[in-house]
Amino acid sequence: MPMKNIPVKFLYFAVMDFYGTGRCDLTQWISRIYNMGLEERLCDVLDTKGRLEDICLVENNQYIALNFMRMDENSNSYIVPQQGKAKHIDLEDDQFMGKNTVALYDPKRCVLLVQCNKGGFSADMIQSYINNIFGGEQPSYRLVPVVSKMDGFFQKKKRKLILTVADLRKINRNNCKSDVFERIVSAAEETGAVTAKIELGMGYEYWHNLNNEAIELIAEDVKKEYDRGTIKKAQFVIKDEERTAVYDLFENLEHDIVYCPVMPRRELKFNQVADKIARRYEESGRVRMSRIN
Repeated sequence: MPMKNIPVKFLYFAVMDFYGTGRCDLTQWISRIYNMGLEERLCDVLDTKGRLEDICLVENNQYIALNFMRMDENSNSYIVPQQGKAKHIDLEDDQFMGKNTVALYDPKRCVLLVQCNKGGFSADMIQSYINNIFGGEQPSYRLVPVVSKMDGFFQKKKRKLILTVADLRKINRNNCKSDVFERIVSAAEETGAVTAKIELGMGYEYWHNLNNEAIELIAEDVKKEYDRGTIKKAQFVIKDEERTAVYDLFENLEHDIVYCPVMPRRELKFNQVADKIARRYEESGRVRMSRIN
């Protein structure tokens, strides 16, 4: 059976002092929790539970990989035989359904890279866990997203555009520079819809890209509509010679993407994901660090 390449997206966060504006090193916190048993690491996190499952060094011991595990008591998962009836996965009293999130910490720069894994720990949940695991102590850490200015954005090749529209009725179509954007909005509005999510992409045609001139005009219109509150989100999947990344037009938060090969029905291992993220961080670290204020 052929391997599948699983995309893993991750965001960059500066680890900051909770009450101040300076950087804050996580190394002492990691050393402290490293000596605790798994049961001791269990903590209430927002509306669920979780723990730090694994800690290891990667990329010649330069970075610390962390494996956060969300633990839910509710199980809505089944094992489904091809020729048999689905069987629900029942849990014992001391068992949970788990979903992991991989993070990578750079102790030299106090930067934490966090996997975007739906159903796992979000950055807010990781921050809550870090500040609450020892109980009764004042919060010490904040995770602040790294902002990227993305120099030369419009010169980069774009493979996908994703728009989230808050209110189609309020978009000023008479003021659109882009005929394409005006026609898309008009067609969507004709269905009677108020909100919309619009996605334009190249699919599996990896050798082709979206029309840069057309996308630039759409982006100009979208920026104006964002200021008016009609557009909620605009993201671009961009690529250059080295990598593919997701760029948020409004928040200027750049996601990185790595691809991890895995056999179907098998585990995508924590250390495999951590190694891939560490290599990508090492390859593009200089660029990333130049964007951190």
